[in-house]
Amino acid sequence: MRPSPRRHRPRSHRLLDSLVFLKIAILGALLFSAPEPALADKDGVPRLDSLYGAWLDATAPWMTADERQAFEALDDDRGRELFIRAFWNARTPDLLPGGSLEEWWRRFAEARRRFGDLDNDRARTLLTAGIPAEEQVFGGCRGVLRPLRIWHYDRHQAEALGLDVDPGAADGGFDVVFRRDYDAEDGLFRLWSRLGDGTGALSEDDAPWRRDVKQIVAFSRDRRCFRDGDREERVVTRALLGAVDLEALRAAAAHRTPPPQWLSAFRTDLQSDALQLPAERVDDPVAIGYPGRDAAKVLTLGRIQVPTETLQRGAAGQLFDRLRLLGEVHLGPHVADRFEHIYHLSGPSPPGDTLELDFYRRLRPGDYELRLRLEDPFGQALLRRDLILDVPILDGAPRILDDQRPAGGAALRDLTRRRVLSMIHFPGLDIVPPASNAVGDVELRVVASGGDIDLVELSLNGAKVAEDGSPPYRFPVDLGPTPEAHRLEATAFDAAGRIIARTELQLEPAARPLAVALRRLGDELEARVSVPDGETLSQLELSLDGLNLAALGPHEAVTETAAGTAETTAVTEEDGRLVFRVPLPETLAANRRFIRAAVKTEAGATAEQLLFLDTETPLEAVQVRWIEVYATVLDAAGRPVVGLDADDFRIEEDGREQSILRFERVEDLPLQVMLAMDISESMRDRLSTAVKSARRFFETVVTPKDRAALVTFNHDLRLAVPFTDDVGQLALGASGLAAWGGTRLHDAVIFSSGYVGGHEGRRALVLLTDGHDVESDFDAEEALDFAVRAGLAVYPILLGGSAEGTRRGLEKLAQESGGRAFAIRTIAQLDGVYRRIEEELRSQYLLVYQAPRDGGGIGDTAPGAEAAPPQANPEPGSFRRIDVTTTRAGLTTRALRGYYR
Repeated sequence: MRPSPRRHRPRSHRLLDSLVFLKIAILGALLFSAPEPALADKDGVPRLDSLYGAWLDATAPWMTADERQAFEALDDDRGRELFIRAFWNARTPDLLPGGSLEEWWRRFAEARRRFGDLDNDRARTLLTAGIPAEEQVFGGCRGVLRPLRIWHYDRHQAEALGLDVDPGAADGGFDVVFRRDYDAEDGLFRLWSRLGDGTGALSEDDAPWRRDVKQIVAFSRDRRCFRDGDREERVVTRALLGAVDLEALRAAAAHRTPPPQWLSAFRTDLQSDALQLPAERVDDPVAIGYPGRDAAKVLTLGRIQVPTETLQRGAAGQLFDRLRLLGEVHLGPHVADRFEHIYHLSGPSPPGDTLELDFYRRLRPGDYELRLRLEDPFGQALLRRDLILDVPILDGAPRILDDQRPAGGAALRDLTRRRVLSMIHFPGLDIVPPASNAVGDVELRVVASGGDIDLVELSLNGAKVAEDGSPPYRFPVDLGPTPEAHRLEATAFDAAGRIIARTELQLEPAARPLAVALRRLGDELEARVSVPDGETLSQLELSLDGLNLAALGPHEAVTETAAGTAETTAVTEEDGRLVFRVPLPETLAANRRFIRAAVKTEAGATAEQLLFLDTETPLEAVQVRWIEVYATVLDAAGRPVVGLDADDFRIEEDGREQSILRFERVEDLPLQVMLAMDISESMRDRLSTAVKSARRFFETVVTPKDRAALVTFNHDLRLAVPFTDDVGQLALGASGLAAWGGTRLHDAVIFSSGYVGGHEGRRALVLLTDGHDVESDFDAEEALDFAVRAGLAVYPILLGGSAEGTRRGLEKLAQESGGRAFAIRTIAQLDGVYRRIEEELRSQYLLVYQAPRDGGGIGDTAPGAEAAPPQANPEPGSFRRIDVTTTRAGLTTRALRGYYR
């Protein structure tokens, strides 16, 4: 016989119980004292001794019984921290939840932020399955259904879990249902299982007991329970019919265990004291001092040394790390102070092997125990130390006795702010690398940021080669006759001769770069083409002073020359290179200057080479730089214009017109697009829709020859998905994003510029944000400078009405980089904006001209314009202004506004 269902008590009875319980609680508080706070204080700083229990609960789905037993047998915090690091090190990415330690920590931090502790069904589900793609709140219906929380996971998340779901389910995903548990003292939502709990667990007092899901939904519809109409009814029906329970989720994750040998190796290394936390590599990682007095308290200065090799680096070798220090000060059996210090680190790596982090506390004289834990962005400890503090008496400050209770309870704990943020920007140097695998004599430039720099030295492969005492710092360097690996090092000194900044740059030549070499052999032209491994040559084009000479395929032996006659071309292969020999025209005009060769692979990569026909000019004395400009032409309605040719464009550098040597539509060239999404707290209500739109954007824009990447930013910067043509991987990276924290908008632009700058092809950054910058270490001008140097077209999308300064800054960023700024009021407009961006990127023109060596152009300045003074030797590193216009009336042109010489 089926037992009767448990029915929840009337609201009036539960209210009476609450009042009685409150009276008992107040009486208990008067009779008994509780010296220790709960798992976290009122500002959310977790207790150190609670972290390990929380970690054990959080990793339960991926931990074997032997691993759990080994962890529980450890009797000190240092051993527990070493176990945690070894536990994760033993797991390869395919064994990690979500594919990375970063993703697991994101889940852990989000579960702790949402639910406080992890001992509830929703926290455990989030840790196991990840952050849901959508969340639906059903408020319940009197007499029919209890309040529900429905979490929906999409197809990509289901595939990542390896979960076998109903292929007919909506979008191939699955749902998890939580129902309000009236019998629980805390009133939390409990996970509902259709088979284990049955429909009775969903019912209110007078709801029918023996009904299936469809009957319950029909009964709810009759009672007008669905406040959002048909949509809410469909969501509830789908969720109740196909709900997945926690055990099924854990079973899907249970296979993610490493070989058991790691555990025995850990025990052996721990017993032999062969394991260290990163900061323990420093002899004395923590130092304590007492620099002075503040009223009745003593200023206590702590200094922690962290090896710089443990710090995370982001764009262009810049440090972009976030360390978190948790601390407790114990006075006898009582906690006198609990604090959290967050360090945001940015800039070039500081000199030396260690970085010093300071923190201050204000303590009365006395004997204390200080407990410290410094962790990286993934929650792994860099340091775990317990120290004894003997805070001295300064100028007669009263001393606290060891057995004295903190007066006033919270009064002693309220020493300083619970959470302290430190923004640390290091002065440093940045070596601007050569444009390619440079050889011979080159001039390198070193850019300084911050600090009082008196002198900069440059070393090549460990030997000092030059020094410069004033910016801009320029150094002539001989890199040898052939491309080789080189190590460059720049060191900055202050006026006292102390090292205040240092940076390195490793120049690595490509194993087999795409390249073409030309030489004249009598009445023939020889072109040697080197193609990278794994790529295929598509075409070799030869031109004489811009006029077509020949177009060759990788295996062609016959081609048509500029004169319109068919000529035989010899194609051979020597040392892995394709060698083409093409007959030259019988007569070459006396004023002919150069032959140009351009090669292109099937993947879209290109390379060029010139052969000068002026035999009196030594080729090694000629330096040629080709400037590539991608331009978009719009009509009066803002739509891209196609079908133009070179005669429809005019290009100027610093006010002087330049000759367009190459022109083509670029719809067939590969595209490198990075989407940077703002996931700060202000995006909370719009993030789910933004994620859906981003997935559709990836599915539309990414073809097999294109690449896309995903960056997320709030007060942290994260490369969620590196460049790939796998749309599924991009969609999975956008799944389950959680909105929280502040905004580092300018830092996100710099981070993205540094990453995309190393990739060939058309490069674009789509920047989605809804607010002004509040936490960046770099300003708008620095962000623009990084984007221009990377040749990155920025397309900012501004949601809602933000500050005027933010809007103007994003518009300037788009205009100067050759992109376009969009301002939208609702998130629903995103799809249309993405379509317009994709249309523009597929409708651009490529214009190539030769960078002038003397600041000149193809002729005098335009009629009526004042002539710009010639620059005999443009300063290396100077900014060169580019203006691209169209001669067609009613059209506007957008392109990169300049480059650095």
